[in-house]
Amino acid sequence: VVITDRDAPMLHTFLSLGTKVYNFSESGLLSLAFHPNYKENGRLFIYYVAQEWNGTSWNYFNRLSELSTDPNNPNRALPESEKVLINQPDRHSDHNGGGMLFGPDGYLYLTIGDEGEFYDILGNGQKLDHNLFAGMLRIDVDKREGNLKPNPHVANSDHYAIPSDNPFVDLTEHQGVELEAEMIRTEFYAIGMRNPWRFAFDPLTRKLYAGDTGDHTREEINE
Repeated sequence: VVITDRDAPMLHTFLSLGTKVYNFSESGLLSLAFHPNYKENGRLFIYYVAQEWNGTSWNYFNRLSELSTDPNNPNRALPESEKVLINQPDRHSDHNGGGMLFGPDGYLYLTIGDEGEFYDILGNGQKLDHNLFAGMLRIDVDKREGNLKPNPHVANSDHYAIPSDNPFVDLTEHQGVELEAEMIRTEFYAIGMRNPWRFAFDPLTRKLYAGDTGDHTREEINE
């Protein structure tokens, strides 16, 4: 919702995604981030849990999308302009992460949880060559010269690039296990998180701090 007119406030619906959004438990519309040049280009990014009917049952996704504002009405985003960047199939309603910000470097950072359940029983916590779960992603939505195409995966698209200095680019092994280069999810900036739901950059040091969900006894802050 956008509120205009300080003296006689009026509410305007900025964006409504309707039944696209799955809103059970920890799902829903989890984050919105405006492009650093939003005033000029009207680009914004949303992260939500999407639902799609396949004819017999519902499929669920951790979805990152780009939208545009109405050129004739800056107080309204256009649902029909949605461009899906990442659409990770998800089997559980919990642990979807949901922190999303543009960093001081102009790249988009997004946190995604481990897909849900206790004790990482779905096995996503330390995998670099599987799916986009249990970590922080760092992507280039402007596709700057010199950056890379993401490796093929069911969840990704050609609507973004991989910063060439992402930490897992050109990796050949992880924790003593050899990895196939084309299987590495180079979108990752950090892995091994359970449900990093919010994070922030220190304005003075530019250090990144992320809050992560604990399990039974403690919570966690990562630097």
